Amino acid sequence: MGFSFGLHSITLIQVPEDEDRFMNDDQLNWTIAVTALALITGSCLAMPIAPVLGARRLLMLTQPIHALASLSAGLGKHFGWVLLGRFLTSVTLGMSEGTARGYVSEIVPPNRRALFTAILSTMLYISHAASIGFACYVHWSTMFIITGFLPAAVCLGKPARLETG
Repeated sequence: MGFSFGLHSITLIQVPEDEDRFMNDDQLNWTIAVTALALITGSCLAMPIAPVLGARRLLMLTQPIHALASLSAGLGKHFGWVLLGRFLTSVTLGMSEGTARGYVSEIVPPNRRALFTAILSTMLYISHAASIGFACYVHWSTMFIITGFLPAAVCLGKPARLETG
């Protein structure tokens, strides 16, 4: 999640400098502005869906959508594909962020929940900062693929087998 949030800063920095720039300033602003609206949309969607599906199933539902949306944003080379990818990745992040915290509270013993939730938050902030550090070495469209597709593929490839007992 932190790497994906870091993409906001990376695209603001890299797109205006891009040799093969296919988005004008207004289009770039739209891809950034849609992010907050999509995060709110995802959070609102999670409220009725999470209780029905449960945290784990909701996270498993959002991962393939996030992966495909990341490919759309990273490989699209057209404003519409980048906007769609950015919107869908942010919707899935909005659905996942609170749900991931809820899932931690379901599977971690009560006396360790605060610690693990704090670790989750710390990792989010560290990965956000790291993505900005990697930005000077990796093109923004490649970062969408790395930060959006690869983690989702790993999560779906080997689901955790945790006992809650």
